Amino acid sequence: MDEKSSIPDWNQLELDFLKRCNELNILFMNWIKDVQTMDVVTATGNLKVKIDPTKEGSIIDQLPSAEGELVIRARTTIQIDGDVLSVLPEKTSDTGSQIDAEMLKIHKDNVDMAIKNVSNNLKTFTDGVVMALSSLKQSKLLP
Repeated sequence: MDEKSSIPDWNQLELDFLKRCNELNILFMNWIKDVQTMDVVTATGNLKVKIDPTKEGSIIDQLPSAEGELVIRARTTIQIDGDVLSVLPEKTSDTGSQIDAEMLKIHKDNVDMAIKNVSNNLKTFTDGVVMALSSLKQSKLLP
């Protein structure tokens, strides 16, 4: 605001609004890039293996460093457009290969949790955008 009056400096408000929109757009684009493909891995092995969730890239990229410590038992890749690829374990029996039903149940629970987490994150993000736009509209900064 101008110190001489209570009239807002509209140019500054517009610049601030555009800056915040750009920051929001960058956050959204990074999030979309991150969730374009989601890998769900069910593994068995040493519980003391270190997986760093703050590292760039996929957790899958860190698995070679845990070689000999972890064994991937099932893996599902879900793409944002809905494509799904699941690789499930087989048990060898006298009648041939069979899907390991116990491991399948555990992996299905992991996939369901991952989908729920992504859905909750998307809802939180979109709710934030809606609230921001609603606030701007109430303050008469948007038509």
